[in-house]
Amino acid sequence: MRIGEFCKKYGVRRRSVDYWTNSGLLHPEPYVDNSYRNYGEQAEREIREILIVQTMNDGRVTKSDVEKLRKCGTNRTKWERQVIDKIAQKRQEIDERNKTIMEYARDFARGVIDDE
Repeated sequence: MRIGEFCKKYGVRRRSVDYWTNSGLLHPEPYVDNSYRNYGEQAEREIREILIVQTMNDGRVTKSDVEKLRKCGTNRTKWERQVIDKIAQKRQEIDERNKTIMEYARDFARGVIDDE
């Protein structure tokens, strides 16, 4: 698939894909008949690894972290558990923020209603 489709499918910016490609983290297929980079199955596996690292590092992606993940090979259960734990932690933070917002909204509504 071409870069635009690839970016849309994985929810990443073209600039990020260009950076990861130029730094050797993503490997598009060799050019064929056209001058477009095509991102195939290998690049899809690689972008998923990059997105795992990004999730683990609060949005930061370092080449060394991606390489560490790749060295894990088939023994990814540790990384997967860490990702799941990180997602659960983020979800809990969001739930707590939502709870606080709802409390503020109720208090505000009470204050507005009581003032009338």
